[in-house]
Amino acid sequence: MMYREMMARKQFDTTVDPEQFRQVQQGLGDNLKMSVLVCEKDGKPLNALVISAMGGSAVFLLAATGDEGLAGNGAYLLQWRAIEMLKARGCRWYDLGGINPDKNPGGYQFKRGLGGQEVYRIGAYALCNDPINGAVVACGERLRTAFRFLRTRGRAS
Repeated sequence: MMYREMMARKQFDTTVDPEQFRQVQQGLGDNLKMSVLVCEKDGKPLNALVISAMGGSAVFLLAATGDEGLAGNGAYLLQWRAIEMLKARGCRWYDLGGINPDKNPGGYQFKRGLGGQEVYRIGAYALCNDPINGAVVACGERLRTAFRFLRTRGRAS
């Protein structure tokens, strides 16, 4: 529910599917389970955060802020609690994932506000000597992105 509210509000493309995370979580052993943190008020979830930690590293996988959770800044509290938990487990690195100041300015501001270090990586590229094959692959990638977007939007209804 929160994730659908957030995606409807932000209107940006994503390949993230919360249902896939749920399915993966069910198949993981106890020592590999993702950590799910939830901020609630009066028993109602307002913000949620999913992270995974292995060894000395952790990664931010998924977060959601429902419409009612915007004003309370619970997402910051969840990140703080996650950092405390990860430090207690001996993690030295916490990857917050990608940022896009143009398509997701709120997410960009949030992650910048946590005071980490921005790391830039080169994007994915394909090399193809045959222009027809290159066009077919590019078309397939656009179709996959559109399908994922429509599937996510379909769940928001």
